[in-house]
Amino acid sequence: MLKAGRIVPPGPHVFAVQFNYTTGTRSAVGDNYRVDAQGQAGGAVSVRGGFAGR
Repeated sequence: MLKAGRIVPPGPHVFAVQFNYTTGTRSAVGDNYRVDAQGQAGGAVSVRGGFAGR
């Protein structure tokens, strides 16, 4: 979530996340993401998805 008063300029953007977990294999099947955006004119868009397991 952006801090109050902050904006992301129009254009393409790449977002990345990282987390740490204990040593060993881990399936990403249950992991997912969601991005919600609202334009200055009030239009809204939501993108969501998941990750393939190993």
